[in-house]
Amino acid sequence: AVGLDDRGRAVFATGEPAKLWRSEGPGEIALLATLNEAQATAFARTALAIVVATSNPVATYRLESEPASSGTFLAEPADAGSVARWGKLSWQSLGSGGKVEVSTRTGNCEDPDGTWSAWSPTQLDARGSPVQNPEGRFYQWRARLARTTGDGPRIASVSATYQTRNRAPSIRDLRI
Repeated sequence: AVGLDDRGRAVFATGEPAKLWRSEGPGEIALLATLNEAQATAFARTALAIVVATSNPVATYRLESEPASSGTFLAEPADAGSVARWGKLSWQSLGSGGKVEVSTRTGNCEDPDGTWSAWSPTQLDARGSPVQNPEGRFYQWRARLARTTGDGPRIASVSATYQTRNRAPSIRDLRI
């Protein structure tokens, strides 16, 4: 599905699961929402919102054109390839007039479940803070953004350092 918002910016959807995106300008795309359904199939614009119809299963959503005063973004888990000690978390924030809080968690299975660590205390320093979670193969972060004035903050990138354990050498092929 493709449409325009109240400011004439392109809004489009991708599937599995349905995600809504908006073109912010040259080379800049914003994720507006991740929905529980498989596809977003149609948009309708009203004076102050976009109404979205989804399928598999059927649902409708109303997305207000004014930004919310706060929101949370949950990143997909990152895979270090083997058990890792997670080092430093940092992010690049754009905009002003608000606050960004980032929390992390780690685990050893791809889909976060009850075996994953609890969420870390919130980190406020974008330049970097130590990850306070135990070792784990997978790592996930979530950001809470709160707007106090203007457009509020946005996150451009997030990075985390890590170090995997040394693995014992193995011989895959020996020829004499």
